[in-house]
Amino acid sequence: MTSVRYVHTVNEFLLPKQRRRDVDLTTIWLEQHGATAHTDRQSMITLRIVLEHRIISRYGDISWPARSPDVGL
Repeated sequence: MTSVRYVHTVNEFLLPKQRRRDVDLTTIWLEQHGATAHTDRQSMITLRIVLEHRIISRYGDISWPARSPDVGL
C-alpha cells in the first residue's frame, strides 16, 4: 500500500465508518506499525488533523517500535 492509498483509505473508509456508527472521534486512539505508508509525512498529517495527539506509531505521539511484541495485547 502506498501512502496515497493509505490516506484515501483513512478518509474514505475508516473515518466515515466511525462517524456513521456515531463514534466520538475524540475518544479514538490509532495504533499502527511502522510501515512506510503509515509513517509517511502526508499520512501522519492527515491522521493528526483528526486524531490530534492520539496516534500510537513509530513516529506518532506515543512512540511504538515496529515489530514490538506488545502490539495487539
